[in-house]
Amino acid sequence: MIRMGPRWGMDSSEVWRGFRGARRARHFGLELREQKGLLSVRCAHDGYRRLPGRPVHWRQWLLGEGMLSVRDRVEGSSVTAVVRFYLQPDIEAEREGAEGLLRLRGGNR
Repeated sequence: MIRMGPRWGMDSSEVWRGFRGARRARHFGLELREQKGLLSVRCAHDGYRRLPGRPVHWRQWLLGEGMLSVRDRVEGSSVTAVVRFYLQPDIEAEREGAEGLLRLRGGNR
């Protein structure tokens, strides 16, 4: 979700009524790599191209033994981004450090 000036909640694709949509985000730049037991998936989308500065959202997932790292980057001018991860109620999230690291516990089903 991107915040642009006074507008909050600009989603990457316009969706309304019963799964109808327009101005859909298109992905590009997909990279898959595996190295030293880590799987890396990196990709971007252009879903905010309609906004000033034409922001581009990049996300990288790193998956390894007992860990998952998700890194987001938004390129463009005058952009403030908000990311939300929705977790099941049995999961506890604890913030570590100033870089947005979350340690997740629970959900051992």
